[in-house]
Amino acid sequence: MKNKKIRCAFEVRTNLMQGLQMIQFMNLMYTAFFIPFQIGFNLEMTSIFVYIEGCSLLISLFFFCLTFRIPVIVQRQKTIDCKKVGLNYWQKDMIFDLLGLCPLNLFLGMHYNNTIKTEWWVVLVALLRVCRVMQIFKLIEIVSNFQVHFKIPELLTNLFKTFIVFMILSHFAVCAWMYTNYVLEADEPSNWVIWMKLKEASMGMLYLRSFYCV
Repeated sequence: MKNKKIRCAFEVRTNLMQGLQMIQFMNLMYTAFFIPFQIGFNLEMTSIFVYIEGCSLLISLFFFCLTFRIPVIVQRQKTIDCKKVGLNYWQKDMIFDLLGLCPLNLFLGMHYNNTIKTEWWVVLVALLRVCRVMQIFKLIEIVSNFQVHFKIPELLTNLFKTFIVFMILSHFAVCAWMYTNYVLEADEPSNWVIWMKLKEASMGMLYLRSFYCV
């Protein structure tokens, strides 16, 4: 029975797990960049976005379940006992992964209606979609695992981590700044898009201008 349990375990340092973590890394990058962009630029959830968001949630759910098959060290012994693994998981970062499974973005996409954009619950759900972003802290952990497995120089790994953190924080700031354009009325003097005469500008130009402003 013990051998069967061991065979069901997924060791972090194996090639299989590194391949799976690459998929998780790409999913987290999607979460970190697309969802804030979607909220900041007030993009509608088209059918293709609904499918992508659904796939992203399924990937997050898969890795949530997979965590219970990764051995942990408890009292100096390696174990994959679900209760012990679950307790260890809860004490560390389960809450963030649960937030990452929040389907509010998918819910809004499936029930989006232009005639009720101003309803309070639509605005609330639209803002709470950012909860999914809470799981992106795992990006740093995954990069650290890549460093050990592929024997990447620590200096390069630290530079890459710094770059990721900088880009994500900058992206959040840009999207938050852009979101103020949709909070304010179009004829408000303090609406920076109107003030800078960018009402007809492309989305790319607005992003670059927002990046400059923040």
